Amino acid sequence: MVEIELRDLKTILDDVVAEDYAEFHIAETKEDLLQGYNTVIDNFVSDRVNQKIIEFNEKAFKNSSEKKPYNPIEISENGLELIEFLSLDCTADKGEWHSDSETKIDKNGYVIENGQKTKEFWNGKIYSEKRPLRLKIRNICGDETVWNI
Repeated sequence: MVEIELRDLKTILDDVVAEDYAEFHIAETKEDLLQGYNTVIDNFVSDRVNQKIIEFNEKAFKNSSEKKPYNPIEISENGLELIEFLSLDCTADKGEWHSDSETKIDKNGYVIENGQKTKEFWNGKIYSEKRPLRLKIRNICGDETVWNI
């Protein structure tokens, strides 16, 4: 008789994959009569996304040829292209999440601010009228991390 133990994969992944890391700062702003706060993402690192890109590059390189060479996916120094969604909670610093401001970056780099599509490329910032208390970032693999500000 064989016994099978089912385990939560999340706990195993937490042991082998480092959490996402972000460096950011808050800047008070007075732009075009708008007073508020810009949360500026300076650097973003995602171990899980990095591992996926390495795997993809290795597989694609093996399938390349002289006639069809592979140009590997590279990550910029600040890693901002690894972010697909940001949200600010300006209401509570713990407990239930209140999404007071949201920025989604589409696959072409255009910004969707609080549900409104724009023709602007993401500049590494998310704006809020009130001072943010928490920041949530979702990487392109769908993992979300929350930081207290």
